[in-house]
Amino acid sequence: MSFVLEETGAMFTGDNVLGHGNSVVVENLGRYLKSLHVMRNKVYSSEIKVGYPGHGAVIEDLPSKLTVYIRHWETREKVVTSAFVGANTTTRSFLTTREITAHLYGAALDTMVGPFIAQVLSKLAEEGKVGFTVLGQEKKWFLL
Repeated sequence: MSFVLEETGAMFTGDNVLGHGNSVVVENLGRYLKSLHVMRNKVYSSEIKVGYPGHGAVIEDLPSKLTVYIRHWETREKVVTSAFVGANTTTRSFLTTREITAHLYGAALDTMVGPFIAQVLSKLAEEGKVGFTVLGQEKKWFLL
């Protein structure tokens, strides 16, 4: 959620957009990205330049920062989807989150990157771009 101070050309961004780094704990990536798009539309329609985050420094160029955040997650989606490409094309590739993480970033980064990969996979599943099944006791993802 964000609040606009129209008379000052500023927006309170809360934890959606921070003054440093990125928001890393996202409960629902689809809703989070929608909120970023809403914020970006409001920023451009109201000519808002400054953002006051819940943490970190004042954001002097909020339109650019929002674009960076949105592109960051769009890039992650493309990267995650690419993990399925190049797999055996005669059969559907079924991959665990850990296998996707290992393919993209190496097994050593599973603990650090795995939760972000899971967020992206859940969003893609909500959009009907990937599906999953449980094989054995593991959730296996596949492209639709």
